[in-house]
Amino acid sequence: MRIRAAFENANPLASWFGIAVAGVLLVITIFLTVFDLPWIAFLSGVLSAAAIGLVGRLAYTETELAQVRETMRYIEDDLAAMIAYVSADGRVRFHNQSFRYWLRARREAINGRQLRDIVGLTVFGQIRAGLESALAGHLRQETRVHESPSSEMVLHTLYLPHADTSGAVIGAFIVQTDVTSLEDTVMPGSAVLGPSAAPAGSPAPAAPAGSPPPAALAVAPPAAPASAGEPERTIFVSTMTEELTGWRNAGERLRAALDDDEFCLGCQAIVPVAPQSPAQICHEMLLRLREEEESLMPPGAFLPIAEEYGMLPDLDRWVVRATLRWVAAQPARRQALYCINVAAPTLANVGFPEHVAAELETHGLPGSLLCFEVLEADVLARRRDAARFVAALKEAGCRTTLCGFGRNAESYALLRNLPVDFLKIDGDIILGLTRNNVDLIKLKAITRVARATQRRTIAEFVEDEATIAILREHGVDYAQGFGVARPVPLEDLP
Repeated sequence: MRIRAAFENANPLASWFGIAVAGVLLVITIFLTVFDLPWIAFLSGVLSAAAIGLVGRLAYTETELAQVRETMRYIEDDLAAMIAYVSADGRVRFHNQSFRYWLRARREAINGRQLRDIVGLTVFGQIRAGLESALAGHLRQETRVHESPSSEMVLHTLYLPHADTSGAVIGAFIVQTDVTSLEDTVMPGSAVLGPSAAPAGSPAPAAPAGSPPPAALAVAPPAAPASAGEPERTIFVSTMTEELTGWRNAGERLRAALDDDEFCLGCQAIVPVAPQSPAQICHEMLLRLREEEESLMPPGAFLPIAEEYGMLPDLDRWVVRATLRWVAAQPARRQALYCINVAAPTLANVGFPEHVAAELETHGLPGSLLCFEVLEADVLARRRDAARFVAALKEAGCRTTLCGFGRNAESYALLRNLPVDFLKIDGDIILGLTRNNVDLIKLKAITRVARATQRRTIAEFVEDEATIAILREHGVDYAQGFGVARPVPLEDLP
């Protein structure tokens, strides 16, 4: 296999080399043989044949690339099965639309993160054995049956190891499909989580006492968003909330959790990198929901419910209130900057900046302690709301960050009318810095623009010292990621 790969890599070079040699011989023949026509005709024929062969190879390669692009588009956008690629270190490096639809999460919330942090411990516990088997080099497949009051589904999961040219396993694909007859068992457009049925002879992982039934990753063909009250939407919400949370009335339960302060905060440090960066430490606030026995529910479980019931602005308000209450308890905590992610509906919530200003006044704190992070995709979808939102928070003394910056050319156009203070560089760019020059060129462009517009830069998904060295060399101000600091409960901070 290595010999074949080496031949395929060297073949285009050999073609170019052959053309060059034939061209040199043709020139030599013309000048040294005084236009010996037979030799000139022979070498011209060789040169033409080589050139035609190379052009044909290039055309064939372009056709193959077009087919690959079309296949990738189908896998990414149209394939009903959920597909995720997990590297050997447990991080999700590729995922298709069905996977994002199941999680109700954007690319930025998935790329480069640990799979267990994305899907939650309950789901991860059910797929862990299959994933570890694939990472050990073994193909594994499982069939699970999901039963609910409205449907019964048979789900097939394939764990496929991925090896490099040396034979070392560097990752695994998780592919799950619904193998039930859809017209007999479930309405199209619903996505569910099903209980795991381990293969015969293999032990099933034990679930914590008091936890909801174990669930497996599952996705049925995504449908166009349904309006409120349609059966597909109702089935999706009810089955998802039952499996992930055990709640029967999701809206009332989540509202009660807000009223009773059942949520809690974690944080992840954002640390200075470049020598000229301010020494101020920053923390990104992370929202969690307390479950039974002191366990924490990840946001991927309850945020889709909050979105469905229009409660995302309420959660953002709670985070502001809880953060300021915690900061006000200790004067030393006023030295840091606290970053709060806001959802897309919050951008259009005209009362949110007023709520922030009122909470700051209640606790006697300056607005400069808070920085609100907005996703570039949300800003592009709500340009006027985003501009009004940023301007109102600036009046309250708060700062703002544009997240996912640099993904496309529209990123730079947004800066004209959006006076944000920080640019959080798109995580895909940061992950690629040590692997290709394209992402390095993008980084250089972003830092130049940031300096020219007097904005600070933040790199997310920073995983190792090599990436930190590149960031420091090119003047990136802050870094965030598991290679810098892991998330911790807020009470662990001094």
